[in-house]
Amino acid sequence: MIRDAIEDRLCVDEAAHAFAKPQAVGDGGPVCGEGDVPAANVYKDLRLYNGLIDAFSMRGFVPAEGVTGYDHFFGAFTKFGGIDPSYTGEWLDELAGRAADQNTQYLELTATPTWNRLNFITKDVTWREDLEGLRDELLAKVWPTTFPARANSGTRPRPRATNAAAAASRINRRAAMSSSATSTRCSAAR
Repeated sequence: MIRDAIEDRLCVDEAAHAFAKPQAVGDGGPVCGEGDVPAANVYKDLRLYNGLIDAFSMRGFVPAEGVTGYDHFFGAFTKFGGIDPSYTGEWLDELAGRAADQNTQYLELTATPTWNRLNFITKDVTWREDLEGLRDELLAKVWPTTFPARANSGTRPRPRATNAAAAASRINRRAAMSSSATSTRCSAAR
């Protein structure tokens, strides 16, 4: 996510450990407000990097009076603001790859579209008893705009999958390979 913030030329609010929109973007990078630094500085400043990781995750969290684990966890989502949502497919691909590499059998991921997105998606869609047709109509409107393929900017390697469907397919292939390898090991042990 930090890499994506750098690519999107965002700033980081050092006090809040959150991404911030720049005041302007020039050839030299983002022009950040007072107390903000360019996201590109994160990898050069270990204190800032660790602060962001701690703010974005539950790493090292210790509950204190007035700050529960619930507050910290759900408060993290507001800190990611400004990142282009077209990275969703890449993030899903990375999570799927990590889960498969660690033999994780189940992932439960949630993405919440904004109300504007929901209004766009459901505009001109009317209820009908043909639920499969209704589902197909909604997916046809949602899929291309929710998981657009990002153009390869040349600043980093092309992702292994550019959309959620390809990532889901990879999960299934890896799960099948993992299951097959486990069966082979069990048979060999007998």
